Amino acid sequence: MVTQPNQKTVTAHSQKSEQAKNDKTAPSVLRVVDLTVGKSDETWLKYGYSTAPVFMKSIKGDVIPDDRYKAIFKDSKMIAIVGKNYSLYPHEEVKKLLSEAGFKPNKEHEDRDGNRYYAELWSEKLAKEITPRKGDIVRLGTIIYNSVDGSSGLGGRVATLRVICSNGMVGHGENLASLSLRHVGDHEKLVKAFRGQVTHLIEQAENMVAYYRKMAQVKMNQKLLETFVNSTRIAQKYYPEYVKFEEKNKETIPRISKPEVTVWDFANDITGGEDNQSGIWHSKNLQMYVKLRLTGNIFKFAVANVGNGGA
Repeated sequence: MVTQPNQKTVTAHSQKSEQAKNDKTAPSVLRVVDLTVGKSDETWLKYGYSTAPVFMKSIKGDVIPDDRYKAIFKDSKMIAIVGKNYSLYPHEEVKKLLSEAGFKPNKEHEDRDGNRYYAELWSEKLAKEITPRKGDIVRLGTIIYNSVDGSSGLGGRVATLRVICSNGMVGHGENLASLSLRHVGDHEKLVKAFRGQVTHLIEQAENMVAYYRKMAQVKMNQKLLETFVNSTRIAQKYYPEYVKFEEKNKETIPRISKPEVTVWDFANDITGGEDNQSGIWHSKNLQMYVKLRLTGNIFKFAVANVGNGGA
């Protein structure tokens, strides 16, 4: 056996294999494997985090170095195996960075057992009217995200918040991952770069407003509805009452009974309109990363289909 300094063996619970997932008779327990790891990096131990290189076993059972991966531990419990170049950046440091850059989150979330963090930032000064209807205003902003399990880096998405119903929606903005610890040796430079990027994201959210105003002018017809259903992949339970799904020739066909509804109101009814607090954005059953993906799909639909007038 090849010996390594500070080598130790840990027990890891892995996900079920694809074969087991497809086998209804397979036991529900997860597979348990033993991993051997090397010397720990305890840079973030004050928050309970450490990382360590992973060693593999040869056919003969010898432990050999594998420089492709490392394990992440939280309070001595392994939470992920990631690529060797993944930079761990604790949520606590992201919160400090936001504060030092002059930003106070309007709302914060964690999901994936606390391994992902989100901060909603909505501008008090930057607000745009979508329709003349009272309260139909969106505040420009961004959603900053981070993970400690390798599922994402430190980044951000342009976003808006509709005042009348507190619905959020994200667009496809500039990713902040380039900031992730690259300048960690120069903290002032990191704070300055982060402040500039977040400010840019918030300002960039204004680009979403033009699409919203077009959405408010276009009626949700049958063709657009079918395209919406097929492209956004949103579960039927989140659709408003005026949309019904019919089974015909082994196909599911959506039908709309409110022909006067605009694409803008339709989208807000799904995300959680004035009378629909069970929509996507307000759902207690959806994790934040799913909400971002689904609302992002809605905006992508608008860009692809409403930008040309719904033709």
